Amino acid sequence: MKMLSTAFIGFIAVLSIVVAGIHFLVPNTRSGIHSVVLKGSLEEVWAVYTDPASLPDWRGSVLEIVGPEGETGSRQWTEVSEQNVRIAFQETVFDAPRRYGLNTSSDGYFTGHYLAEFEQIEPLVIRGTFTETITTESLKSKILALLFVRPKQLIEGFARDAQAEIDRRSQG
Repeated sequence: MKMLSTAFIGFIAVLSIVVAGIHFLVPNTRSGIHSVVLKGSLEEVWAVYTDPASLPDWRGSVLEIVGPEGETGSRQWTEVSEQNVRIAFQETVFDAPRRYGLNTSSDGYFTGHYLAEFEQIEPLVIRGTFTETITTESLKSKILALLFVRPKQLIEGFARDAQAEIDRRSQG
C-alpha cells in the first residue's frame, strides 16, 4: 500500500512539473507563416477565400456559418465546426485581390489574427502566403493548442479544399 501511495504521489509530482513547464515554457502567443501554390486566376482564388457564407458547401469540417453581417471589409460571422466549436471572425484587411485579414476568437480559448497574401507567379498560378497568430487565454487552451493546433496542416488542408472549390467553380 505504501508503494502504491508513493507511486501516486510521484505521478502527481511529475504531472505537476509537466503542467508547470508547459505553462511557463510554451508562449501564450504563437505565430506561423506558410505558403501554398494554388491553380487559378487571382480573382478566382480571391473569390473562394473571401466567401465565408459558402464554407459549409465545400469545407467538410464546417457545419454552419452564422452571418456574415456588415459591410465587405468589416464583416463578422461565426463558424461552427462539426465538433460544435464556435470561432468568431471579423475582417480587418480587404485589399482585393491581394491581401485579406481576419481577427479570430473563440471564447475562453484563443484570440488570433490571420493574413492571406496572394501573388500571381505565373498565368493561372497563385502563391498564397498565410500568416496565423494565436494567443491562448488559459492553461487548458495552451495545452489544447500545443497538442492539436498545427498551423501548417490547417493552412494546407484549407488550401486543398479551396483548390477543389476553385476547380469546381471554374468548371461550372
